Amino acid sequence: MTSAVPAGPVLPPLLPVLDTLGGQVVWAVAGQRQSYRPLESPLVKGSRPLAVARALRELVGHDWLYLADLDAIQQDAPDWQTLERLAADGCQLVLDAGLRHAGRARQLVAIGARLVVAALETLPGPAMLSEIVETVGGERTLFSLDLRNGALAGPAEIWGGTDPQVVARSAIQAGIGGMIVLDVAGVGVANGVPTAALCRQVRAASARLPLITGGGVRSIDDVENLLADGVNSVLVASALHTGQIGPAEIARLGR
Repeated sequence: MTSAVPAGPVLPPLLPVLDTLGGQVVWAVAGQRQSYRPLESPLVKGSRPLAVARALRELVGHDWLYLADLDAIQQDAPDWQTLERLAADGCQLVLDAGLRHAGRARQLVAIGARLVVAALETLPGPAMLSEIVETVGGERTLFSLDLRNGALAGPAEIWGGTDPQVVARSAIQAGIGGMIVLDVAGVGVANGVPTAALCRQVRAASARLPLITGGGVRSIDDVENLLADGVNSVLVASALHTGQIGPAEIARLGR
């Protein structure tokens, strides 16, 4: 993994997550999307995306948000109204909107996405990843190495095998500006981040690649351990809403 990494924005160490479905923010638990329910959080009244986004931005002290548009991911039907409202409100969006073609990536950038997520789950294959990079630029493109219980959450044969490292190498060669490593089975269950070991392997093979992970964060200690292992930014949702990570803990990160 020796390809040069395009220079893109520097992400904060703590990156709040919104999962949206049907115009609401939902609790994402273990990737069991059929059971996702509207968010109930002491941080905000209701589950409207704009209100939740503002509450999270105030809590963490910056405007960066990772947004997974589940309407787009599952049904190829982006919630354009919500995405445009969030971008217009000043959110710096890292946006997973079910990329299946380069035209969608261009649309997301046009409405204000800072970074677009090309996810293993929805990508047709490595050729389309290269086309997305060519269309919007590697510096705007993150590849999401999607797993479920440790197995690739996508058609392995298209990527050259079942080894996540093989897929990571293919994505880096396409010219991506960073990589997300995420096991959806760990999301929202507070059992620790299951991708920590894989992140260390990716970091060892590519020293300069911006690396993002999350899913299962229990406390600020998990975040600090991941950062110490070479992860650049940690995705967090549940721990913010439950209060496991609050202002005092965020202050430990120095931002």
